[in-house]
Amino acid sequence: MQFSAIISLTVIASMAILSAMANPVPATVPSCLKPCNKMYAPVCGKLKNGETKTFGSSCTFDVWKCENPTSGAVFVANGECAKPTLVCNKACTKIYKPVCAKLQSGKTQTFANDCLLKVFNCENPMEKAKIVSNAVCPAAPAPVCQKVCPYNYTPVCVKLQSGKSKTFPNDCTLGVFKCENPAQTVEVVGQNACENL
Repeated sequence: MQFSAIISLTVIASMAILSAMANPVPATVPSCLKPCNKMYAPVCGKLKNGETKTFGSSCTFDVWKCENPTSGAVFVANGECAKPTLVCNKACTKIYKPVCAKLQSGKTQTFANDCLLKVFNCENPMEKAKIVSNAVCPAAPAPVCQKVCPYNYTPVCVKLQSGKSKTFPNDCTLGVFKCENPAQTVEVVGQNACENL
């Protein structure tokens, strides 16, 4: 009886071995896990869509390619990928459809159309001008000029843009003139009436 039990076990074990050999275990997908050191030695890879991507090392590039097999990534060069040059589209129509935009500085500026605003923002990325209205910006209010000056007479002689000389009774009245005429350049010639210089 013991002999028949041993033969039965031997037959069962043999059948299990033959069954395993007939149905091999399917091969496992290669693991993308690969130990990479943390030393930064960048490499540039190009994807099939034309985009370039910088990887921390050739090891991390290989792991990424393994994890993203459809990316079509290929090695381009050692070092970081070159930054793409920003090309601003400057082809705008000449149609006058003004927009008023607020600049980062808080000032407003009128652009002939929204395309020209986009060109401005592209060429000045830090400015981030945003449209505030679809019209010409309102004119800045005229400066409020001081109108009351003391009556003390301490004359100031200035040379105007026209080349003529003019005497102002004091510095305050000269300041009012300059405030009311911001486009006018004046040069102080002396601290006296012009006739006395």
